[in-house]
Amino acid sequence: MATNPASILPSEIWATFSGQINAEALQRITKAFDIAMNNKVKALHLFFHSMGGFVGDGVAMYNYFKAVPFDLTLYNPGVVSSIGVIAYLGAPHRIASANSVFMIHRTQCNIPQGTPAFRAQTIVDAAILDDQRT
Repeated sequence: MATNPASILPSEIWATFSGQINAEALQRITKAFDIAMNNKVKALHLFFHSMGGFVGDGVAMYNYFKAVPFDLTLYNPGVVSSIGVIAYLGAPHRIASANSVFMIHRTQCNIPQGTPAFRAQTIVDAAILDDQRT
């Protein structure tokens, strides 16, 4: 039986992530890393560039990076911002270029005009919890 060459990976992989931290990005990364794990990859190097995104997805990415069974190194070649910084910190090995930038801030939320007070308070409470998590 022939082996599918696409399913055989080298022991060390170099990959790129550039984008917003959201559920779709988290799903893409976990699927790619699952393929690496199933192919017994020993080391993965990830070029990581993000302007941020959603707090919950960034926290999940941080936890996932901490748990992978292979040697993971993330590289900041330019900018890692907002919740992207938290995700980046989950990798056991991190390398930043001399001119790279990190930016982090408190959680931001928009409360539309006319929002009832109890709903506005719920939005504010969620932002406070996100700040505590990060």
